[in-house]
Amino acid sequence: MSFKIRTRLLFGYLLGIIIMVFVGAIAVYDRLILSSSVNNIERVFEEIDALHDMVTSTQNLLMPANDYIISGDKKEKERFIESDRKVQRTIKEIENVKVFDKNRQPLVAGSLLIYQDINKNYNLLKEKAEEIFSIPNPIGNPEAARLMYEMDKLGEDIIDFLTDIDRRKLNDVIGTTRYSVEKVDITMIIGTVLVLTFALFYIFYLNRTITKPIMSLAEGVHQVEAGRWTRVNVGDGAEISFLANEFNSMIDRLEDAYARVGEANLELTKRIKEIQRLQNIAEEYHNKQMEQAEKLAAVGELATCVAHEIKNPLAGISFAIESLRDDYNGEDTDTRREVFEDILEQIHRLDKTVRDLLDFAKPDQIPHDLSELVDINMVLIKTVDFINPKAMSGNVEVSRELEDNLPKIFVDEKKIQEVFINLALNAIQAMNENGKLHISTHFNTETNPPLVEIRFKDTGNGILPENMSKIFLPFFTTHHTGTGLGLYISKMIVESHGGKIEAASEYGKGSVFTIRLPVKGMGGKGAPI
Repeated sequence: MSFKIRTRLLFGYLLGIIIMVFVGAIAVYDRLILSSSVNNIERVFEEIDALHDMVTSTQNLLMPANDYIISGDKKEKERFIESDRKVQRTIKEIENVKVFDKNRQPLVAGSLLIYQDINKNYNLLKEKAEEIFSIPNPIGNPEAARLMYEMDKLGEDIIDFLTDIDRRKLNDVIGTTRYSVEKVDITMIIGTVLVLTFALFYIFYLNRTITKPIMSLAEGVHQVEAGRWTRVNVGDGAEISFLANEFNSMIDRLEDAYARVGEANLELTKRIKEIQRLQNIAEEYHNKQMEQAEKLAAVGELATCVAHEIKNPLAGISFAIESLRDDYNGEDTDTRREVFEDILEQIHRLDKTVRDLLDFAKPDQIPHDLSELVDINMVLIKTVDFINPKAMSGNVEVSRELEDNLPKIFVDEKKIQEVFINLALNAIQAMNENGKLHISTHFNTETNPPLVEIRFKDTGNGILPENMSKIFLPFFTTHHTGTGLGLYISKMIVESHGGKIEAASEYGKGSVFTIRLPVKGMGGKGAPI
């Protein structure tokens, strides 16, 4: 049977219309699939962002405790509490994050398998942090370092756990996208077979506008699955272009997320190594301190024995020399008396050395009389009168600047004057002729409690920078005479009164020694308590 051209054309047109309608239906179906995939991807992005926020919150939770160990600042605990609040809010946000197992069954982050596990680790982490913040002085504290190490391990476990959830979500996105692509491929193959009977041009058009872009997107998915962050370019097109853009955006965010996780892991590793290094330093310092303490204990015992063996004979020798001096009435009386005085001076010097050794050996037995209020200015005036002969013999000018409103304080007057004399004589000994020693007092009401400050400033040669950390150590001296115990004992006396002694020096220009003693019974600004 033959058909007219018009019939053939009409039949062809009708067939074309049917094919076009069918293809249009396929296109609508594909669009629904792709739109569903886009919605799923957007949902997954939100879930992944929540997980990333959780990782960031975990890292921020570790920082205040670590900073507290380094600086000892109590404000770090407030930062920790604020970070913990953020963590709890973030945990609430991820309660509805769904992760699917291999059978496509959902695992909810709030379930016993995930949510409680996260809360358990966070509770452990918070307990470790509370222990750290309960340590009054965490700087260089081995226990604080150990707790920080355990916190870092817990943080690392939480981050690894969240990273695993993130990886599962990524696999879920890849699986969903692959499933959508496979369905679109099937429909496009059917449409392509039908379109081949109608027009090669139409096939080419469909291949160029739909098939190739989808295959490019599928290839991008395979590249991501293989660990290569490959972007796709599909050219113009509504849904496919939008899906490709979303896919590229997902790749950007995933790459950034993995980079941040990697940086976080590197930072955690770095902090762990730093903590280990600090632990080693602390252990080494502790061992050195123990060794030094043992040495000083041995020296103290030896000093006690030597001092007791010398003290009694010295007293006898001194008494004998004084008797000889007083009983001698022969010729050259003045000359011989000078000899006696020189001998007695040397005996007194040896006696002071013995007393220093005894004070060093038994620092806890240094007596103190704190029953009376003492005027520090008057003690300094007596000190200046006492050292003036020594200063004049060395051509050293001694000046004083004593604050009028200086309050009286509870101190052992004899022991404090011993400290003042020791500092003044050290300064005179450190200066050449025409040197100057300036002694001043100041009432500092800016502290709580207020402090009485006493300064000894000289124009001597100063102290070498490498010796600044040693000057208060026992037996350290840069002079040819003396035991090197003067500054050490002075420091013990000042600290036994609740005060502090500090030294500052510029080599070649002079030194400043500052004593700070608390004024008991007063609060800040000098107000009575």
